[in-house]
Amino acid sequence: MTDPAMGGKIDAGCNEIYIGSMVNCRHITSNYRTKKRVKQDKEDWIVVPDMHEPIISRELFDEAQKALAIRLNMTSNAKGPKAREDIFSGLFRCEACGTSMLLHRTGTGYYAYICRKHHQIGKCACSSHYINYDKFHAAVLADIKKHAVLFAEDTERAARDLLSKSAKRTKKSWRRPKRNSPKRKSGLLILT
Repeated sequence: MTDPAMGGKIDAGCNEIYIGSMVNCRHITSNYRTKKRVKQDKEDWIVVPDMHEPIISRELFDEAQKALAIRLNMTSNAKGPKAREDIFSGLFRCEACGTSMLLHRTGTGYYAYICRKHHQIGKCACSSHYINYDKFHAAVLADIKKHAVLFAEDTERAARDLLSKSAKRTKKSWRRPKRNSPKRKSGLLILT
């Protein structure tokens, strides 16, 4: 949500000042000499409601809180456990170098499959290839739903279509160059 009068975005998801409340004691200074601030639990905050006219409505604030909670559940703390289980682990590879794709949490908190070789070695090994996890997951789910409907309507026809697509994929994989072919090895020797 943007507010041109405020000069940019309003972060209504975490600051109750936008609905007219004043919040104090979010942090405390445990030692006045070191001046190190420590976060307080939300129960220990001092909240004084209706101190001034709200900028946004309570309903909009609650909606932003729900959206923020969903986003926080999708991502994990960098130090915490992995928030997403990698259900596609090992199922697909980088088109350029052939290494398996790695599920990686980006700096913005979203997940993407990235080339493992590019991630470990850098630009000299492979160019940056990535697939957004959410878009990939939605595409796979849509494909599964489409095939489920086809199988429910006409099982034999759907099975024939699926087998013919599988046969075409197998033929394509035979045409693809081998990972350890002499041509590929000569290209790797040039890199070293």
